[in-house]
Amino acid sequence: MSEKQKRILEVFKEVAAKLPEEKKNYLLGYGEGMAAVVGREEDRKGEVETARTA
Repeated sequence: MSEKQKRILEVFKEVAAKLPEEKKNYLLGYGEGMAAVVGREEDRKGEVETARTA
């Protein structure tokens, strides 16, 4: 894990402890949404790579 990744997690850990529950839910939803987008992009990238080698 890079230093930047560690810092991001550290900041979110500190902030999350201070947030009200509704803001925590928003932040969680945002993170899950980003994870879904990244997953779709990786899937598409894999499909393109597979098509190139076929």
